[in-house]
Amino acid sequence: MGIIGLGYWGPNLVRNFNFLSKCSLTHLCDLDEERLQRMKGSYPSAVVTKDAKEILENPTLDVVVIATSPGSHYELVKSAITNGKHAFVCKPLTTDLDEAKELVELAEKSKRILHVDHTFVYTPSIRQIKKIFVMGEFGRLDHIDSVRISAPYRMDTNIVWDLAPHDVSILQYLLGRKPSAVIAQSNGKSVGPSEHLAYVSLFFDDSLIANFHLNWLSPIKMRRMIFGGTTNMVVFDDMEMVEKIKVYDRGIEFVPTPDDPFKGDVQLRLGNITSPFVENREALAIECEEFIDAVLNEGTTSTSGQNCYDVMAVCEAINNSLLQGGKLIELDD
Repeated sequence: MGIIGLGYWGPNLVRNFNFLSKCSLTHLCDLDEERLQRMKGSYPSAVVTKDAKEILENPTLDVVVIATSPGSHYELVKSAITNGKHAFVCKPLTTDLDEAKELVELAEKSKRILHVDHTFVYTPSIRQIKKIFVMGEFGRLDHIDSVRISAPYRMDTNIVWDLAPHDVSILQYLLGRKPSAVIAQSNGKSVGPSEHLAYVSLFFDDSLIANFHLNWLSPIKMRRMIFGGTTNMVVFDDMEMVEKIKVYDRGIEFVPTPDDPFKGDVQLRLGNITSPFVENREALAIECEEFIDAVLNEGTTSTSGQNCYDVMAVCEAINNSLLQGGKLIELDD
């Protein structure tokens, strides 16, 4: 396999894929000579190049990992699949929904795996919450609140395309469905060329509502999600070092009067707070291993191209609402 792009996220991918015994990382590519030589010092057996074609068109390679800027993804992924390679690409898949659909269809037709790096889906905490979902411990899920604030300001995209895919991909993984409508609002101003904050609401057909608070410029960093159910409520705080998940045995129950079912009392139930065991393992390591296993066994991954096309469709609707001043945008089934 070869990796194109050795900037912010690329070295993490190099480290994790190089660790796996099931694959051989042989080629590294970046336009920056200093980065190339620095990586060459750490991985002396790898071939380094500034020309992506030396990886994309290399017949000895089976897999191409793409960790470049979003605007370059379409051409690089298309070239990789056309040349018979499986593709692992950082999010977002592309900056255009039609281009993303084309790549998903091309991968399916070529029988090649197209995987998108939505790393949060692979965190042991989210996987543990998925188990809680499957066991039905939430009862009926009522609301989801997420706060994802403080991150590097980016010039190549806005807050929606940078941070919203994390939350949308997590909900796609946990719920297995898209919202029916979205709303996104900002303050109409920005300190730079891109919107740096957004308040987002996702509406689902079963009355479930999810809210995201996104902000690049917050002085404090928070990565917290609250899942409110009729039986239990779960708080996931990714900034916690030990107890990342807390399960609250609490909820609200309506107790009707014996002689009139339309009258009664609303009772708040308060119970224990527990923190389930969460495996201490890097999410990216889990993701890279799942991807390689899918390549070797002709399988699929939790964040396949089709799955991430659905995530992109939601993010595009969110972005459209933001650009239209908070207009309600409905999504197709």
